[in-house]
Amino acid sequence: MKHWTSLAVMALGCAACVAQPRLVDEPTRIEPAAPLAVAQDDQLEAILDWVIVPSGPGSWARNAQWDEYLLRVGNRGAMPLTIKDVLVIDSLDGGHEPQLSQDALLRASVATRRRYRDEDIDVRAGYGAPGLTRLASGVGVAGTAAGFYGEASGGFWLLTSSQSAAASVVGTVGVFAIYSLPAMLLIDASRREGKRKVALEMAGRVTPFQRTLAPGEAIPLDLFFPLAPAPQALELTYQLEGDTQPLRTLRLAVDRALDDLHLANAAPRALAGASTEAALP
Repeated sequence: MKHWTSLAVMALGCAACVAQPRLVDEPTRIEPAAPLAVAQDDQLEAILDWVIVPSGPGSWARNAQWDEYLLRVGNRGAMPLTIKDVLVIDSLDGGHEPQLSQDALLRASVATRRRYRDEDIDVRAGYGAPGLTRLASGVGVAGTAAGFYGEASGGFWLLTSSQSAAASVVGTVGVFAIYSLPAMLLIDASRREGKRKVALEMAGRVTPFQRTLAPGEAIPLDLFFPLAPAPQALELTYQLEGDTQPLRTLRLAVDRALDDLHLANAAPRALAGASTEAALP
């Protein structure tokens, strides 16, 4: 009996691999028509071009538990400056740091879910169905998206494909894997390979810190954050070369552009246009 119990536990563990991130076969390519948000002070300018959310426009990994922020930053001053950190501030004033690995992103996202659950707020990765249409309205998507986003009518669009797939695999693998150890090993190997491919893709996209900008220099930043529900702002901390003053912070407000992101019980509002004054080239 103990033998069968152990096998059952192993089978359930393999079935859970459905939730593991995997590369999308044909990811869509995004072409933002306008920035989501812009901020600047006398030294630094920051532009948020887009946020790739789980299963949203530009998403390249299924079952992702992170958001990918695509920014541009530029040095407007006469001295080199170093960007020390970037934080995403969520709707409960929690700060989220960028991470470099899937495991770190998952742990942080789980902690955020628990923190919001303590406040009786349901967090789900992705945008509600009404929000998907409005969010996607601000971006040009190249290539076909048919069958990628799932049904957008009713419920949360993110869950339609992943939930049905999970139910199918649990129903099938959960029965047969108990009697087939090779099948379980095969599934586990597939899960590991999928995770490895996602890690390689992430490593090729992410921007390492810390970044020093020469006067007049502008660079893109590709940063991965754990799920940050209804983010209010990005806070960029930087320091001028030779500056003896405390670190400076530029706050980039994103609450209008990303209102209700990842909040299951909220009614998403229309994506607000951002000011593009003094935008980087």
